[in-house]
Amino acid sequence: DEMIRLLLERLQADDLLNDTVLILYTDHYAYAYDFKNEDYQKNLPIDNNYHIFSIPLIIYASDINHEDFDMMFNDIDFLPTIYDLFGIEYDAHYLLGTNVFSSNHKNLLMFLDYSWYDGNIYSLNKDINLELYIDNNKYTENLLNLSELITNSNYYKSVK
Repeated sequence: DEMIRLLLERLQADDLLNDTVLILYTDHYAYAYDFKNEDYQKNLPIDNNYHIFSIPLIIYASDINHEDFDMMFNDIDFLPTIYDLFGIEYDAHYLLGTNVFSSNHKNLLMFLDYSWYDGNIYSLNKDINLELYIDNNKYTENLLNLSELITNSNYYKSVK
């Protein structure tokens, strides 16, 4: 918080604040935090994964009003969201995520073990709507498989 304050003060002093947009997010959980603490464990509605990997996204510009949004998204959704907010054209074939404000965004957290959480349902629970479970499982599996293809092949060359 102190570093952000200092950055904002410096941008203001250099007369750059009105021409600057800050986009802040964390890309990892706090490694040193004791997630095994009993007080912490009793407040977990699903499991450690959801809370450990819960990260904020903050977009700041001097000319926008403060708004809070509480939604499920993955870090793959950051880039298409930022592109759309700034009106930057892009080819969606090159990105895995979606704009979090778009109608085609799935309000879903996906984990590497192919489980998912939509804010109400954690996929490893047994008593859930079968149709929703199948739909979200397919979505998660497709994205994670595509991510693996991008990482382990010349995916972008084949898209062209």
